[in-house]
Amino acid sequence: MITIPKNTYNDLQKLTKDFTNYKGGLPILNTWQLQAREGVLCATSTNLDITAIINTNIPSNECTFVVNKDIKPSSGNVILENAKLTLGNTSITPSFDEYELPPLPNRNNNEEPITTLVDCKPLVAVIDAVSTDEARPVLTHIHITPERLEAGDGPRLHIFSFPSGGETFIPLKIAKWLIKNKAEGITIYNKMITAAIKDYEYGCELYYKLEENMNYPNVNAVIPKFYPEHSFTFLPKDITDVLIGYAPAKEDNGLIVISFNENELMFSKNNTGIDNTNWCVSTIVSDCTITKSTGVNHKYLRSAMKILDQCKDATFSQRDFNALMLITQDDITIVIMPMHINL
Repeated sequence: MITIPKNTYNDLQKLTKDFTNYKGGLPILNTWQLQAREGVLCATSTNLDITAIINTNIPSNECTFVVNKDIKPSSGNVILENAKLTLGNTSITPSFDEYELPPLPNRNNNEEPITTLVDCKPLVAVIDAVSTDEARPVLTHIHITPERLEAGDGPRLHIFSFPSGGETFIPLKIAKWLIKNKAEGITIYNKMITAAIKDYEYGCELYYKLEENMNYPNVNAVIPKFYPEHSFTFLPKDITDVLIGYAPAKEDNGLIVISFNENELMFSKNNTGIDNTNWCVSTIVSDCTITKSTGVNHKYLRSAMKILDQCKDATFSQRDFNALMLITQDDITIVIMPMHINL
């Protein structure tokens, strides 16, 4: 008999649900599992592309129970005995045989990690630029190189400078899960990640598939040279503050025109599209040497400011109309390609 505290059971159900295939497919994939693995109880789930294993500290040697996703969280301790799961006064028998489960991946204990992240900060810095367009699957991943983490969806590129021991990719879904659950000690291997989950006393293993011969575009070709003669420094929070309430929320691709008047940085809405309301706000910046206006997607600009919010200052460098580049002293580089404007 295994007793699972209700909080532990509910945590495990919550942590595994993101990798359960809720949209159909094989019925067995609409479940999560309680399994014994290496002497402890684990919760597992898979959608075949990603397999999550959440390790507890509950001793267990022989146990596999398939839990239907529709079973509600527990209001009391959970008893697992004789292939029955007891939640309060309700006993549940599994809907599936354990032998229907896809086998768990085998961990290679001799594999050397590619890199280790103390926390999710590098992932947060680049995740907004990961593409969701399945037409180019390689762009739906965070790319890890020996020098940095990078992600780009075409109109923008986010880079976090960080040395590593090689090259690999992290799927967007896994990166989101790690950030949402405040993972720490994130050790990245080829097609496998281990981490500690900050708010719980659990460790996790995430296994995933990658396409063969994934070739990420050469982002060095799109990173513009820094031009000190066309730049200024600013406090990211100042720009975030002036944009609150002014960005064209009704337009996903709403255009913000950035213009300059000596040390005054001005934001105005292009009067085209759904909402023709005009507005203009401004803030003071330091050492502004830019004279040309630039149009950018308001979502991209606000995303950049959110990422840079904790930085003491950042540098904006412009190369004619070809690029808007934000550089911080915290190893973050953000390139936002301009939108065409008629001024």
